Amino acid sequence: MKPVNVLDEGVLLLPCARFDGWRFQTPVREWIHPETRRKVTLVGTMHVGEPAYFDELHEVIDKAHVDGAVVLAEGAKLDDRHDLTDANQAERECLQLMAQVKDLTERRLMQVLGWTTQHVWLPYPRGWRVCDLHPLEVIRRLGVTSVTARNRKTMRMLGRPDLSVFRANLFILMTRLMLQRYTSTDPATQRKLTEGGDKSVLIAARNQLLLAALDQTATDAVLPWGAAHLPGLETGLAGRGFLPGAENWHTAGQLPPTRTALRNLFLRRQQRHPADRRAGSAGSAGSAGSAGSAGSAGSAGSAGSAADQTPTGDEGRRDWARIARDNGSRWL
Repeated sequence: MKPVNVLDEGVLLLPCARFDGWRFQTPVREWIHPETRRKVTLVGTMHVGEPAYFDELHEVIDKAHVDGAVVLAEGAKLDDRHDLTDANQAERECLQLMAQVKDLTERRLMQVLGWTTQHVWLPYPRGWRVCDLHPLEVIRRLGVTSVTARNRKTMRMLGRPDLSVFRANLFILMTRLMLQRYTSTDPATQRKLTEGGDKSVLIAARNQLLLAALDQTATDAVLPWGAAHLPGLETGLAGRGFLPGAENWHTAGQLPPTRTALRNLFLRRQQRHPADRRAGSAGSAGSAGSAGSAGSAGSAGSAGSAADQTPTGDEGRRDWARIARDNGSRWL
């Protein structure tokens, strides 16, 4: 672990994500108080990724929980834990749009990358405590107009009826470029991603709630939160006297480097990960054929049917694994 470098503005220059070649990774980082020996484990998460990624994180969290740590989790996303009966008509329409975006995101990620979402693959057991803003509170602080505009933009990006080779490669390129920003330790970039504007609610206000909940506990704690929250949370921990300890990196998923993604986009071709090329020409031809049918509007191919599936529950988790095996390597 490199020494902690705290800027005058209070931003920690510890990476909250990184690319290792094709692999996009997030850290699990321990913070230990030198006097009390209390340990806080920050589990930086991507909200989307390969099923194996969420299995790894669940194992880390479960082990800490069994050892006596309290789990303080985020929970501002839409799910069945929240009472939404207090919403007015405009808020209900906004919530409906958010749900549509969530479902479409899950389908597109599975179609193109074979990824799933934290909502599907990392369910919260009863013993975990949610310390976060209610989704309605987030909407009210940001404003219905702002949240609606944000989700309509995402819907336009994801809502294309076809998944041609070109659009699949464009999706991969945009995902790579978006995630690349979070790997920077440049202070200006970190501040842009985590401070000001909507981030004052989406990041800062929620971090404050979590740190307040942490102050009310005396035991070890494990905090599974989005990686974008790590700079603010680690600044808070450092201010409370904690020091960074061991860290481990976990691969959320694999994406081609930007240059490769651009080449695939302009050549309108599929690119499998180098480690998969040993599968042989027969496997490649079969994969290409299936993907080609996925790109056709109204296709009955297996990738096309995957787009219409949103598995849920324990049985759904097994279905996601099957769909990922069938569809996840067609583009990479």
